[in-house]
Amino acid sequence: MPIQSETQPPHSARDFLQRAIVFLEKRGVEASRIDAELLLCDVLGLDRLGLMISLDKPLNEHEVQRYRKMLARRGRHEPVAYILGYKDFYGRRFRVSSAVLIPRPETELLVDAAVARLRDNASAHVLDIGTGTGNIGISVMLEKAAVTSTLVDVSQAALEIAKSNVEAHELTERVDFICADFLTSEASWDAELWLSNPPYVARSECSLVSKETQLHEPEVALFGEGDFGESFYIGLAKKWLQADAAHTIILEHGFNQGDIIDQYFEQSDVEREIIMDYEGHQRIRIYQKRRHEA
Repeated sequence: MPIQSETQPPHSARDFLQRAIVFLEKRGVEASRIDAELLLCDVLGLDRLGLMISLDKPLNEHEVQRYRKMLARRGRHEPVAYILGYKDFYGRRFRVSSAVLIPRPETELLVDAAVARLRDNASAHVLDIGTGTGNIGISVMLEKAAVTSTLVDVSQAALEIAKSNVEAHELTERVDFICADFLTSEASWDAELWLSNPPYVARSECSLVSKETQLHEPEVALFGEGDFGESFYIGLAKKWLQADAAHTIILEHGFNQGDIIDQYFEQSDVEREIIMDYEGHQRIRIYQKRRHEA
């Protein structure tokens, strides 16, 4: 392993960390220092502050071997979240695997929007479409104690990850799971609030996606069909507009897709709201059916 290839073998956490950073830098890993620290934290069972005050600690053979294996995987551009087996989202930890898309910070904006539209202590049923890890639906339920959810994904492997996260957060009695292609399913969806971060990257924009994502994250959760990756939104709009119980749908989308998506949801009785992401791009769209007086 490269971190032991020097004339003087490393002994302390500091020695291993320094050589790990160099190893990752040589392999084109952009956040080499942060990644090397996160992996070493996991090996030692420390947070980053704990690591900083333990850098003179020697590593035992088991720790050395585990760190070496992790670094080898990261050197092949496997995402840190897959190596660790988890990703933090909305202040909570979620299990991940290569069967699911890794949760992104901007998706927390979708959760914010959903939580803001649910009244405290009021029962509501949420539909999480393309749930992946379950991070969206689970986060909403943890914020709103009276909310229940149906988590839908076309991938059984993804649903198994979602189930493990539901169990870890002790929400089993409030969740239903459905393995189905949502767009072709003939099931009736009676949830009043629909949430989705669907596959929306156009294949023509593959070069804009990081090397790590291209190599390791599931294509079915990442790439949308159509000239602009808009095909999933077309199907979503059709089903939502026809669903009598559905009142609001909140969607994440690409920075250049908003106007395209609007045309599929455009009806006289539908209101729209846009939320910008942390870089000032349009990222979340909320469509809401106007309630008609009886």
